[in-house]
Amino acid sequence: MASILVTGARDWTNVDRVRQVLESNTQFNPIIIHGDCKGVDRICGNVGESLGFEIRARPADWRLGRCAGVIRNSSMIEELLQLQLSEYRTCVLTFHDALDHSRGTKDCVKKALKAGLTVYSISSTEIKHISTL
Repeated sequence: MASILVTGARDWTNVDRVRQVLESNTQFNPIIIHGDCKGVDRICGNVGESLGFEIRARPADWRLGRCAGVIRNSSMIEELLQLQLSEYRTCVLTFHDALDHSRGTKDCVKKALKAGLTVYSISSTEIKHISTL
C-alpha cells in the first residue's frame, strides 16, 4: 500500500509526464492526495483516476484568506504522515520546472522535508530526490 502527495505548478500542462510517473507506481495502487488546484493537481487526479487509484482532493478553504493554501498544505502533510503510521509507503512528488520561483509548492516541499518525508522533484526533463531547498 502506498500514498503519494502531489504538489506542483498551476501552469503545468505535461499530461504525458504525469502519466509516465504515475504509471511507474501502479504496482503499489497508491492513494493520490492533491490540493485540487488547476494544473498538476487536477492532471494527477484525472490520470490517477484513469489508472484506478484512489484520489483524495483537498481544496483550500479560501474563506480563511491568503493563508488558506498554507493551512491546506499542512493538512495534506499531516494526512500523509498518518498514512505512513498505518504502514503505507509514502512520498511527495512535486511537478515543477521552476521550483525556486514557487511559493505554494515550495511551502509544501519545505513542510514535507521538515516532517522527514521522501520528496522527488519532477521537471519536464528529470526526476531527482531532494533533501533540502
